[in-house]
Amino acid sequence: MRQNTAAVAVAAVMSTFSVVGAQPGTMTKVKKTASGWVDKNSKTIQKASKIVWDYAEIALKEHRSAELLSGMLEEAGFRLERGVSDMPSAFVAEYGSGKPVIAFLAEYDALPGLSQKVKTSIDPVMTGAGGHGCGHSLFGAGTIGGALALKSPWEGVSALDAVEAFETGVNLLREHMPTTGRIHYVVTDGGGAPNVIPAKASIWMYNRAKDWPEVMKIYRHVETIVKAADMMAWGEEYGNPKSGFKPADINMLTGVYEYNHNHEVAKIVHANLSLMGPTKYTKAEEKFARDLQEAFGVDVEGYHTEVEELNLDPPRESGGSTDVANISWVTPTAGFGVSNWPQNIPAHSWASTAASGSEPGLKAMLKACKVLAFNAIDVMTDPSLLEPVRKEFIESVKAFDYEPPVGPEVKPGLPSHMRE
Repeated sequence: MRQNTAAVAVAAVMSTFSVVGAQPGTMTKVKKTASGWVDKNSKTIQKASKIVWDYAEIALKEHRSAELLSGMLEEAGFRLERGVSDMPSAFVAEYGSGKPVIAFLAEYDALPGLSQKVKTSIDPVMTGAGGHGCGHSLFGAGTIGGALALKSPWEGVSALDAVEAFETGVNLLREHMPTTGRIHYVVTDGGGAPNVIPAKASIWMYNRAKDWPEVMKIYRHVETIVKAADMMAWGEEYGNPKSGFKPADINMLTGVYEYNHNHEVAKIVHANLSLMGPTKYTKAEEKFARDLQEAFGVDVEGYHTEVEELNLDPPRESGGSTDVANISWVTPTAGFGVSNWPQNIPAHSWASTAASGSEPGLKAMLKACKVLAFNAIDVMTDPSLLEPVRKEFIESVKAFDYEPPVGPEVKPGLPSHMRE
């Protein structure tokens, strides 16, 4: 029996900026930041320039070039206005607010009739086509690179500060959580370089507890800590869009309820598991198990080779959760295990991976196939077996007002760092 646990995920994201002066002719920290950004992103800027060079679109027809360059700015958070002054390939990109207003002018049109390969002799790519004889492929991409670098010589609130403040708050919460509560997290985005203030940072988190009400109690505390960390990082600029404030973005990825075990189904399953008996392993297979246990550093006890007695009230395990639990509130549900892995080998390890691909593991799987089929045959050939199952299920769901833990607006997805 798995522990009645639930899990949610939290991602805290910050976007930050504020103005700091720089003296002409003096290498300041902010200038070093901008220079470092250009160095780090040099290949991206150069690639954009080369693509615009390849497009070689003449004036007022630079549709692909404009889309490429404006897209780079839009992806970085700039506000875009396209088709300026009835020119389809003209655009204005803006970032930030207040004064002074600084403008960069980009040109990205080629000249007609100057098609040429990168060679030391005349050799058109396409006779009569356009070419960047005025260097606007460099001008356009270079200007966009400069604007993006400037967005990065703006010193301000660190999104990483907010994430670290959030971590501290969550860890202080542990002392006041129910003893059955658990919190696990990893920082998935803490910035790109130590000398560049992170405009974005994120954290992926689970919180677990003995049941759904308890997990939501912890989650509400976590949500409050997100807001508090945001306020700590932003200070007096908190909540002010003119200062570049953007609230933390919290995405609830999934929710898992506690398991509603159906004892009557479990009785049917256990009867068929007993009918099949334990899996029998050869000496070579037992040696594999013991070698694996020894290599992994656990007690060397081979495979489990007996069917355990049915325990309808086992002690609660110390961890783990399963989305099968959600199904158990919709339909009568029970599970069983066979000895695919040697004893003491934990899940989510290299050893369990090895065991899952082994011949003994495959042999135990076939045993499980038969038990599953036998269970279905029993209830199909003797419908009376389902009456106590239904009765128990109807009574059990009265204690819990089931609804999906995430609403219909939440689509299946992965944390941002795991998306392609």
